[in-house]
Amino acid sequence: MNKIGTVPCSLGFLPQSNLTNSWFERRIGLTRILLLLIFVMTLTSCTTEDYNSDDVLFNATSITAPTLATPANITVAATNSSGTAATNPAITSFLNAASAFDTVDGAIATIINDAPGVFPLGTTTVTFSATDSDGNTGTAQATVTVADQTTPLITLLGAASITLNVGDPFTDPGAIASDNVDGVLTPAIVTGGSVNTGVVGLYTLTYDVSDAAGNAAAQVTRSVSVQTGGTPVVTPPAPITVAAVDASGTPATEPAIAAFLAGASATDPEDGVISPTNDAPAPFPLGVTTVTFSATDSSSNTGQAQATVTVSDQTAPVVTAPADITVAATSPSGIAVTDPAIVAFLGGASATDNVDGAIVTIGNNAPTPLLLVGDTTVTFSATDVASNTGTAQATVTVTAQVVSLQMIAFSRDVGGQLDLFAIAEDGSVGLVTLADDPGDEVFGGSTSDNRVIYAHDMSGQNDIYIINDDGSGVPVALATGLNDELPVAVTAADEVIFMRSLTAPAPHSDLLSIIPDGISSEVPLANSINIELFGGLTSDGRIVYDSANTTLTDSDVYSRFRCIQHLRGWYRWHDARRHR
Repeated sequence: MNKIGTVPCSLGFLPQSNLTNSWFERRIGLTRILLLLIFVMTLTSCTTEDYNSDDVLFNATSITAPTLATPANITVAATNSSGTAATNPAITSFLNAASAFDTVDGAIATIINDAPGVFPLGTTTVTFSATDSDGNTGTAQATVTVADQTTPLITLLGAASITLNVGDPFTDPGAIASDNVDGVLTPAIVTGGSVNTGVVGLYTLTYDVSDAAGNAAAQVTRSVSVQTGGTPVVTPPAPITVAAVDASGTPATEPAIAAFLAGASATDPEDGVISPTNDAPAPFPLGVTTVTFSATDSSSNTGQAQATVTVSDQTAPVVTAPADITVAATSPSGIAVTDPAIVAFLGGASATDNVDGAIVTIGNNAPTPLLLVGDTTVTFSATDVASNTGTAQATVTVTAQVVSLQMIAFSRDVGGQLDLFAIAEDGSVGLVTLADDPGDEVFGGSTSDNRVIYAHDMSGQNDIYIINDDGSGVPVALATGLNDELPVAVTAADEVIFMRSLTAPAPHSDLLSIIPDGISSEVPLANSINIELFGGLTSDGRIVYDSANTTLTDSDVYSRFRCIQHLRGWYRWHDARRHR
């Protein structure tokens, strides 16, 4: 974790009253007149933008809107010409499937949408929105397509089977048709076949119609038997529709078919009641099968009539969902549906159908673009050729991402005393007090493992301490004693570079380093009787510093985060001038 130590323009100058007798006032060796010049230059370089930018963090108010996960787009059947009401179970499930997550508030229960009371035919875009406790609103969209998916219905007028004698007049009673969207379709019925009452035989009339969306009604037939006088009259059963057992159809022994075949009857003017026979196949294949029932009397006169058995695929596929999984969020809000673990989960469902066999295409209603933190129930669905749909469910549990907050440590003037604070850079965590003991606490740097280095000034003497940037734990001393210690940098290897001010054998400062592990000892980097002034770190880990050969006294040091580079540059220029 990289952290930045800052002191705002309005708060960033070390109070002179607290450091008047400190050796740090004297170690750089600048005169108070030169200090005043630096002070003016620093204030001039601190723009209004610099000052205002401090306010964002101190407000500690989240500006990040909640993240929404919307359900997958759906298509539903129209109820009528107006569309489909929002109370339709599929639409209700769709509207309730949206979820929202906020990095500060967590899961947000209240999600609103602009869904209409009735979804019209066509595609309607629904906007979902959620607002967090800071007033930030996030939105996302998904669509509902209402389509005419229902086939029209044809109803015969009159009997499905009619028996006539040769020469009898015949007028087709006809049929009526209606559709839930298009309404009355009777004029659009197409009748196939014809009846010739002058010729003995079995005649079949067919009735077909389609709605404006192209949905074709199940064909309806009428059987007309023309026979000579004195022939047995066969009365067939009413047409039936049964479910297919498998791809070969349905056996004739299936109870509904067996009852159908036994339902025919015949009477003869001379012989009375006669048991008819039929030409039913052993298994009835998928589709419409016309069964002819026949009865022959003692004079060898045969009467016939027909009825149909429709075998259709009425069984939904059996869907097997993958096992429930638990995954870790890859972002503060959740995990993308494109994540390999989620892709594998969504692709782990299978489906088989008693007629179509294995079904390759399996859909799901996983939200997009994210599965949010928490439990998400995903419904998998498969539809066979006959439009039967089977479903199964599985749950994805997304655990919250373990994220180390990017914390910014800084010193702040509280009633004339500098205390040490930290705050999340995104404002999601308010001020955390790191050190507020009597005496100034001055930020000195941060290690890669989320610890803050700082100087604690007690009665004019600075000691170096380290503490976790979230305020947990207790401060640990790194360098203490009768001398001043001031941390000036932390290397990439987490070594703390610090300056130590000494008065004997003459006033001077030494440059040292220490590894903050509680075991290592400090290592002198420059320890002559000269003043050593830290100048920075190079990209390859080397330390740059100035060595002053003359004791300099009575100096004050002021610094600000955005302006510190100007001051360092000035120090280098001044030192070069002094040694020319």
